[in-house]
Amino acid sequence: MLVSCGAKHSLFNFFQAALDPGDEVLIPSPFWVSYPEMVRLAGGRPVFVPSGEQDGFRLRADAVRPLITRAPEP
Repeated sequence: MLVSCGAKHSLFNFFQAALDPGDEVLIPSPFWVSYPEMVRLAGGRPVFVPSGEQDGFRLRADAVRPLITRAPEP
């Protein structure tokens, strides 16, 4: 269970705690206007995944798969 003042605040806190500089975050589009900025503030890079009305705004594997990149070797 998590107590917070809202979903956007919880996402912001998560991004601040979990992202390292340059980490990519897949964001389904359309999206709430603050999501990409939350990722940028945490040092991440937003990557937008298109979704549309024709799919009920659900993510499709064929839209997500090409946007996933390998993490750099340490």
